Amino acid sequence: MMKRRRAAHPRVLVSIVCVLLVLPRLTLSNTPPPKGDVGEECKWDRRHKLGHYMFFDIDGEHIHEFHEFKGHPVLCVIVATRDPHAKEQYEALNDLHDQYHSRGLRIFAFPTNQIDKSEPKEGLEILQDIKDALGVEPRFTMLKRHLVMGRDQHLVFKWLTDNCGKHDIQDNFEKFLIDKKGRPFKRYTHRTDPLAIQHDIEHLLWEGGEHDEL
Repeated sequence: MMKRRRAAHPRVLVSIVCVLLVLPRLTLSNTPPPKGDVGEECKWDRRHKLGHYMFFDIDGEHIHEFHEFKGHPVLCVIVATRDPHAKEQYEALNDLHDQYHSRGLRIFAFPTNQIDKSEPKEGLEILQDIKDALGVEPRFTMLKRHLVMGRDQHLVFKWLTDNCGKHDIQDNFEKFLIDKKGRPFKRYTHRTDPLAIQHDIEHLLWEGGEHDEL
């Protein structure tokens, strides 16, 4: 006479199901989020990093030394209040700040008057102009107005353009994303919605989301 097999205890079945549900999550956690499909990848020359540079805050007094932000992805954006796309860009940058600042992203805005003379104010007047003209208050860091192209461009923009495409700044709201070790990662045109680079930000925020060779 054949012996009847005992049915598996319900608790055993529940345990097996739980393990099967958890395993895919554990596997995914070891996989970096994919890069986004927008932007131009930078080719770092293996010399300088962002930490070599410093900038004055928009008040002209406080200095931001970028070596302080090692371990944080950094988004550098060229901004101008009177640019026709300023309102939508500022609002999207605020959204990025709100979503990612607590996770480590740092956003720095660099006002310039070089392109169509679309940033006529200086210093703290820029902040007031943004509020009056656009109805927006930036929640990310605004820096002092700078020259971003030409013979007298600030050295950080020479570094960024040399490593990312080797062509001059074309328009306001061009963006440069820098990884957690201070190396240029991607460059985005002025047409790129800041929210469209979320995949790249997620990639860099992930623990291993940096250049593989270093």
